[in-house]
Amino acid sequence: LMFMTAGYLVEQVSGMTWEKFVESRIFYPLGMTDSNFSVEDSKQAPDHALPYVLKDKEVMAVPFRNIDTIGPAGSINSHVTDMANWVLLNLSKGKFGEQTIVSEASLRETHSPQMISGRSLRYDETFYSLYGMGWGMTSYRGHALLSHGGGIDGFTALVSLMPRDGMGLVVLTNRGGNPAPQAVMYQVYDRLLGLEPVDWNGRFLKQREEGEKEAEH
Repeated sequence: LMFMTAGYLVEQVSGMTWEKFVESRIFYPLGMTDSNFSVEDSKQAPDHALPYVLKDKEVMAVPFRNIDTIGPAGSINSHVTDMANWVLLNLSKGKFGEQTIVSEASLRETHSPQMISGRSLRYDETFYSLYGMGWGMTSYRGHALLSHGGGIDGFTALVSLMPRDGMGLVVLTNRGGNPAPQAVMYQVYDRLLGLEPVDWNGRFLKQREEGEKEAEH
């Protein structure tokens, strides 16, 4: 609800729709020419992804969910090339090439913790979870890690940054509610940082099995 409210306020302050504002202030200068605000637009692309979910241990196709009416809360559809430019902006203190898209001060504020969002330490490699402005924050094996996931019927996505290490990742999948993006993220960072790999895939499989057994009881 608060993301939707933020989009409404953008319209009131800018005098244009939230979609037009994002398009002119973010998409256009970042060259995100294939990104859009509706699954109806996505379906017009000849190579659009189809949504799937796992139900009763079987992968099944599901209908696209249209959330245009609460667009600012998650209606943007994109691909890895466009999203890579968004990551570069966040790693470059608000700049893309020579152009400043977001002020360094504003970006620093969004990358700063605003509240505690998790109190458990499930794995030794990660730290307590904090939340900034649209970014989840923690430490991964001693490295600052910012991330934000996106999940809707049939799709799961994850964008992450290691600002101090100058690296970021975009992981997009077309199966809803699956931990693959997080497992891929950790495994890639292990390799990029030159660290001994951790079996995140095995850990998440075990975690899922434990959850299924718990649900049966």
